[in-house]
Amino acid sequence: MNARRIIGCMGAAMVFATPPAIAQTMAELYSKHSCAVVKITTADGTVGNGFFADAHGLLVTSAQVVFQHSFFKTEAGIGVDIHSKGPITLLSDDGRRTTIPSPPVDLHHADNATKDLAAIDTGLATPCFIPMASTGRLHVGDPVVTIAFPPSAPSSGLYLGFVATKDDEVSNIVGVIDGTLETVLASRRLLRVQMPVTYGISGAPIIDEKGMAVGVVASTPLPWIEEYSRRIIAARDDSRMPTSAEAENNMSAVLGELASVGRHFTSPGVLVAVPLAGLATPEGDAGVDFQ
Repeated sequence: MNARRIIGCMGAAMVFATPPAIAQTMAELYSKHSCAVVKITTADGTVGNGFFADAHGLLVTSAQVVFQHSFFKTEAGIGVDIHSKGPITLLSDDGRRTTIPSPPVDLHHADNATKDLAAIDTGLATPCFIPMASTGRLHVGDPVVTIAFPPSAPSSGLYLGFVATKDDEVSNIVGVIDGTLETVLASRRLLRVQMPVTYGISGAPIIDEKGMAVGVVASTPLPWIEEYSRRIIAARDDSRMPTSAEAENNMSAVLGELASVGRHFTSPGVLVAVPLAGLATPEGDAGVDFQ
């Protein structure tokens, strides 16, 4: 099952490393909210994180964790096909595993996916959840945390950081149009957060000092995106490759450049987090009742 939606401006936020003081103690935040965070494994083997946002089992995560997407051209612009990755297995911090059916792909999921968000009605009643709030409540210097399962860990971990800058925008590659080499660019609004993190925690909540979820972690380091995008586009547009041997040499050079970029930007704290403002619920609400 799939749904199509024309892509407008994609909203997003970002994360970087160093801990400040926070209203509640780290132990209190973790004890209160770790029960709301789950490790997600999809039928195709994708591993990520998510969290329950209400008592009725609304699961919020990054769209890339539970959906696949492909881009296409229309008369109105560029659109996207959204496809479910199949049934989802949830691992909670107490070791319980629960499998839920493949989430339906409708217009609300398509709208959320353009922001790299997903809100799934699991039907699992839970007393443990993290209420959502707008990033508008945050200020530069405010402390934030995330709770997440690293890929190989049987239980969740706690990561602490602080808001570094607000309302930055960057244009980067988000995909390639099917059947072409034409890349798709999206302008994203970013919230930069200094935070030491671990690879593989896409979908985990960004939590403010009042215990409210203000964003969802995505996985691509931003500086890499910008520089990779520039170099990939330059290689795509290079018409000086008349032979396959030259094309192969050119690609080897590009891969070498990308490796050097990765080494240059290597940091345990650079991630992208998507703000929850505008998240559509399974009931079709145009946004959440933020507190």
